Amino acid sequence: MVLAQQLALVTAYQEITLVLFTSLAPACALCCVIVALPLVCAQHSYEFRARVGRLFAFPLAGATLGLVFSATHLGNPSNALYVLLGVGRSPLSNEVLCAAVFLGCAATFWMACFIRREHLFGISRLLLMRLWYGALLISVVAFIASVALAYHVPTIITWYNAWAPASIVVHALFLGPFFAGVLLALSAAIHGEFSTTSGTPVQKRDRAASDNVSCKQKLQCVSITSPDVHMLIGMARVCLVVSVIGCIADGIVSAGYGWYALSIRNAVVSAYEKAPYYFIVYVLAILSCLISLGLFAYCLKRLRQHAFLQFRTPCIVMIAASMCAFSGVFALRFLFYVLHMTVGIST
Repeated sequence: MVLAQQLALVTAYQEITLVLFTSLAPACALCCVIVALPLVCAQHSYEFRARVGRLFAFPLAGATLGLVFSATHLGNPSNALYVLLGVGRSPLSNEVLCAAVFLGCAATFWMACFIRREHLFGISRLLLMRLWYGALLISVVAFIASVALAYHVPTIITWYNAWAPASIVVHALFLGPFFAGVLLALSAAIHGEFSTTSGTPVQKRDRAASDNVSCKQKLQCVSITSPDVHMLIGMARVCLVVSVIGCIADGIVSAGYGWYALSIRNAVVSAYEKAPYYFIVYVLAILSCLISLGLFAYCLKRLRQHAFLQFRTPCIVMIAASMCAFSGVFALRFLFYVLHMTVGIST
């Protein structure tokens, strides 16, 4: 039994790049869709669009980093070109194609955020962005679905079930809105740092921070109107609610997968012998996710009350919350690879 656990851990460590990929890329893809949503809901100033465009760069970079991690699994990244030859018949080929389409849509949408002209080729810029946002949304759904179906493998008996692809979806449903909410809330905190809105708490905050901020920074913040700040905070609150739902779904799916997979065995070993500690790590991972939600909710409440005197405080708390959320999902994905077990005589 100890040998089986050691071999399972070695297998999971060898697939650590795929653990990072499946934890990060689908969540960041969903985060891109959510962060871009304010830009297609209404007409906004160039300053606001540029600010959201800079936010959009973070999940785009995270998704790209996840795809780089997955490319290292090919042994030689240039093998990705050969993978494309199997599009339509190979789940891995479909995944690579959907990833490429998503990155293309996301990168071009990101560049469109910085266009100053209101009309392009005789068409409203807002209409063009809405059409491109629709393409981005479709590419994200296809990408997440392709990643999920790539792990529905008949020869790996612990993965050939409905729980395995569902786990990819619920991980993204929790982590994607969480990352998006954090980015939107931090952006609102930056914009509202020197808000001229009336009210004693805001005035106190402005006086406390005025000595450490240049006039240029104040002018940049004044260009963002108060309704925009409230909209960002409102969207962050919606993201928090969706993340709570995703966390609940994640807990249910991960528990169901563990209950199902641990009862499986092949000719050599049982899944339980490989990971008898599954539910211990599962509880710790879910606790980490719940802690992250609590920290995020605390920051949102304080931001709505204008209770922070410095931007640094919510920034540190939200970064800590993001690390807790990612750690929880990473632990669950690592367990998934620990339970890798084939049909034959291999562990």
